[in-house]
This record gives sequence, C-alpha cells and structure tokens, in this order.
Amino acid sequence: MLPSRKLCLLEIQKRTNSEVPFPVEKVVDTRRQEMNTWLTMLGLPPQDLLGIEKGIVEQGNFSVRQIELQTRINELSQQPRESAIYQAGLQQLTELSESDAHLLEQLAPQQPLELQQDLHSTVLPQIHPLFRAAEMLSSPQVEIRRQGAFQLQTFAQGRTLPATLFPAIQDHMIKEQDQQVWRAILAAYQHDRTRESAELARIALHHPWPDIRMLGCQYLEFDPRPEYAEWLRASIHDRQNRQLRMKAIQLVGRCRNPNLLKPRYQQENNVQTTEQGLISLMNETEPELRFEIISAASQLGYQPALQELGFLGEHPEVRVRLRAIQAMGLSGQTRFAQTLLAIGAVEKEGEVQQEILTALEQLTTFGNHPPAQIRQLRFDQQLAAWNQVWSPVAQTVSAPQDSPALLNY
Repeated sequence: MLPSRKLCLLEIQKRTNSEVPFPVEKVVDTRRQEMNTWLTMLGLPPQDLLGIEKGIVEQGNFSVRQIELQTRINELSQQPRESAIYQAGLQQLTELSESDAHLLEQLAPQQPLELQQDLHSTVLPQIHPLFRAAEMLSSPQVEIRRQGAFQLQTFAQGRTLPATLFPAIQDHMIKEQDQQVWRAILAAYQHDRTRESAELARIALHHPWPDIRMLGCQYLEFDPRPEYAEWLRASIHDRQNRQLRMKAIQLVGRCRNPNLLKPRYQQENNVQTTEQGLISLMNETEPELRFEIISAASQLGYQPALQELGFLGEHPEVRVRLRAIQAMGLSGQTRFAQTLLAIGAVEKEGEVQQEILTALEQLTTFGNHPPAQIRQLRFDQQLAAWNQVWSPVAQTVSAPQDSPALLNY
C-alpha cells in the first residue's frame, strides 16, 4: 500500500507542477484530513478519496486515472439530470480518450440508473468504436445497422462483448427484421456459448420470419442443450416451411430432451397442434420427413422409433440402410449394438459394412474397446471382435427377418 501512495503523490506533484508534501506514512484519519485540505486548495468539494482508493486497491485495479474518473463520476451523480452542470460534465466525458472507455465501463454499473443510461448511450459511443457499433443498431437505416453488426462481429473475434452492452442489443434484436444483421450478431455471441447468446437464439427461434428462425436453429446446431429443446416445439409443426421444420426435428433429437416427445401441457384435453410433441408426428407418411422424425425420436429413447430404425437397417435399398445405420451410430443408444451386429452378419455391400463398423465405434462407451489394430482385420474378423466387446458370452448372431414396417419406405 505504501509504495502505491508514494506513486500517487509523485503523479499528483507532477500533474500540479508543485512540491506540496503529503503525509503518506501517517494513519488514515490524518491522511483524510490532509486530503480535504488539498481539495480545498484546488477548489474541489470534499470527497472520501481514500475510501475510493481503498476499494480499488482491494480489487487489485488501483490506478490514479481510475480515481480521477471515479471522482468526476461521483460529482456528476450528485447533480440533477436536467441541470447545466450535469450536461456540461457529461459533455466533458465525451472528450475522454479511447483508453478510458474500459475504466468508464467498469465504473458505470455502480452509478444511478439514469447516469448509467447516459454513459452507455451518450458517452461511451463517442469514445470507443465498440459502443459506437452497438449504438448503430438503433438506426432506422438497414445499411447502418448492418455496418454496426459487422463491426461487433469483428470485435467479438478478439474479445467477449461486454455484458453491459447486451440489454441494449437484446432490445434492438427483438425488433430487427434483417437477416444479415441477425447473422452477424449471432456470430458475435456464438463462440462464447453464454446465457446471452442462448437468449438471442431464443428470440430468433420465435421470430415471425422463417429465415430468422433458421438462424436460431443454426445456433442450436452449434450448441445443442436439453434446456433449449422447448424453443423448437412450434417449429417441428411448421408445415409452411419444410426446411425449417426438418432442421427443427433434427435438433430436437440432438438436444436430448425426452420431454419433447409428449405435449407441453399433458393435463389439458384439447392441446393445440403447436404444443404437441414428437410422438404426434409418428403418423407422417412422407419418407424423408418420417425418417427425420424416427431418427430424432430414437435419440430420445422412444421405443417404437428404435424398432423402426432397426427395421430400416434391413431395407433392400443400400441408400436407406446407410442412412439408418448412420442414425443408429449418432443416436447414443447402445442397444443398437446388437442390431448392428445382426445386420453386419449378412451385409454384403462394402460401403454399408464400413458404416456398421463406424456406428459401433460411435456407440462404444467407456471401458468397451476392441483391439487397437482392429481396422487392419477383415470385416468378418472385425465384426467378431465387436461381438466379443458387446457380447462377452459366446453366441451366434442370427440373420434379421423381413418386417412389414419396410413398406412405408
């Protein structure tokens, strides 16, 4: 502490061009009294600058410049917002350098709400390009909003955007209609995977425009979580936008929230279509859509979907078998291991055989590992090794039987 006090004294003497002494080694009461004498000599109102210094030092962020800014902000907070002194002080803050913006950003949350708003809307945009870019999102001209969004995306590549910016950005994005602005803002927040980025995705997924909702889906594709799955419920029933619907169904599976299988409010007698779950779509007959529904439901552990995906692994068409086996590997359902072994016992197509081996690797859990050099073996030998992993007790793998469910594909 003492070296810091001496550094402060040297800096003050340098800035005031004087040799005025100060009892830096005395007790705090003596130093406080002498400090008020100094303030009176300089024509400034009394302030507990030692208390400010103590708080800043305890936080490990001690700097003379921060004390100066804290003093100016404190003086400003004591003035009525409509007064000429307040407006003049606010104008003086807009003349600060860009390097002061970070200090001002740290001090702002401790101020009265109105002063916080003025610092973020008037002062910071004038002295730092990051805040200036955020302010551009409020422009009625779409080109200016795009420019601001792109600048924020660029800033975010080097640093996390300040949390103090998010409320204003959130308000702007609720009203935003432009896809390019949305894409840039989501990209600016995406890499952090924070509460703020998830909130932007939620807003996008409830946007009236389907292209904006698709951008929300793309964020969930980057960061799928069970708690985000509910945001997709309405989109899985959107018959007007097939691409969006397909993507939403895929993401329901990836979010791994089995609550999406059933209606949101199961106690109600008449549940709206948009409140229904994935099970309500199991009667879809269009092959591509039905496959995505079966694949997503199998990831959520729905038994009829698991059975039907197993039947598709026996389909006479190679393309269908390949997709089914890929879905089994991505499902995370280890019960598919026996199904894959049974299909592999009779599979003749080399491409499908390789996909079976890949799916078995994807389903491998901790502690279940085949020999290290298994890929150097023939397919039948690899299959036998996998059979030992999943079925330690020797048994014969039987060939699958034809199923009437295949008639839907």
